[in-house]
Amino acid sequence: MEALFGLYWLATGGELGGTELVGMTIDAGLAFALFVGWDYAIALGLVRTVLGTGLSLLELSTYDLPRPVVYSLTALQIADAAGLLLVLVGRPSQRRLIAGAAVFAVYALGAVALPSLLPDLSAMQLSTSALEGERLPYRLALPGEGWTEVDPGPEVVMGAEVAAHHAALDAFIAVKPQMGISSRTERLEDRAELAIGDLRGRHTDVAELSRTQLASGLLVEVVTREGSEERRFFLGLFLSSGVAYLVEASVPSEREPEAGERLRDAIGAFDPGH
Repeated sequence: MEALFGLYWLATGGELGGTELVGMTIDAGLAFALFVGWDYAIALGLVRTVLGTGLSLLELSTYDLPRPVVYSLTALQIADAAGLLLVLVGRPSQRRLIAGAAVFAVYALGAVALPSLLPDLSAMQLSTSALEGERLPYRLALPGEGWTEVDPGPEVVMGAEVAAHHAALDAFIAVKPQMGISSRTERLEDRAELAIGDLRGRHTDVAELSRTQLASGLLVEVVTREGSEERRFFLGLFLSSGVAYLVEASVPSEREPEAGERLRDAIGAFDPGH
């Protein structure tokens, strides 16, 4: 049943990750084994149900989501497991089969309805409070709530390792580390010129506004214009133990009075972790 629901989800435009596709394949194999009456199918089904539910709940506990969302997803996962256990455990009967199908129907309806009530959840865009390095120990605390970690793309600095977007502000922030840099010969002013040159390669009209010395780096503010659209960029440059960091944030210029100071403070508090 889970495999059929997964196929329905794909057919209606949903997206499944590798874990979900593997789960669908296992469920389809178990369904076939149960259908042909393989002796060990029920035992394997029980193992799959218990382990799958446990791992799903454990993964859910790592998501930075509002409590109502966590409670709803937890209830759906438990309903899914209960429906399967009603079918797999105990003496087979028509009542047990109907009860299991009914419980699973509640799970399926909830899984379909919940993303429409929570748009961010349907795309698995999970809110985050900080960006942390994958290969390096840096950390950037994000200013306020409402940030969603995204894949770095053309909207943010090319080559960034991690990035986040704030939908309400239309703000982006990203971290680009470059390793193999000599801290003795490299200058922050040179890194700033490279960052501004990168912006000129992405925008037709780029103007530098200011440069501010930070406790451990340099902050450069730039404005870009594309037609009627104007954005304010905040470029934080840092050097630490052979690594040059660029922390790039941007926001529409009309939002700068609202978000500018918070973005400056976040960049100023960037922790290279070395």
